[in-house]
Amino acid sequence: MSTSSYNHRDTPLRRFNAFWWGLAFFGLFGVVSTVVVFTTDSVPDAADLAYKDRQDTVDTVALKQTEILEAKEMQIAKVSADLQRAPGVVASGPIGDAENGKKLFKSKTCFTCHGADGNTPLAPIYPKLGGKEAAYLAKRMSDIKSGAYTTALTPQMKPFIGMVSEQEIKDIAQWLADGSK
Repeated sequence: MSTSSYNHRDTPLRRFNAFWWGLAFFGLFGVVSTVVVFTTDSVPDAADLAYKDRQDTVDTVALKQTEILEAKEMQIAKVSADLQRAPGVVASGPIGDAENGKKLFKSKTCFTCHGADGNTPLAPIYPKLGGKEAAYLAKRMSDIKSGAYTTALTPQMKPFIGMVSEQEIKDIAQWLADGSK
């Protein structure tokens, strides 16, 4: 036999030594790992890290929502101020005849969608009109009639409002503003 083959021969003693050296190495690794874990304050686990990430996200979203809400409140305040200054939106005194408006509300079939009193609509998507400002209601109806104001429901209302004159619009608006009694 050659020397090189003899030097690398697998013997029970070599196996025995390799086993114990391996055991010693991994045992030492285990001891060192244990010492490191117990000497540090705490090792965050995956659940703690996930909770912290979620909490950071919740805090960020809350901050952004607050900023958006403040911006929206500023926009609402600006629009409210603009509406207060808008000509023809807020009128002083009655703009039409409420008694005639009550008759017109029924004869022009407004009640079929908005209810007999203007506050009990046929479907939840139809607006409640009773008790709102008369000038606002008259302006809105006039704008729908002229096409200046459109919503998803405007096509349904257009044929009905087209049969109503400007004075009749004011009368209906006055009746609705008076609480549609």
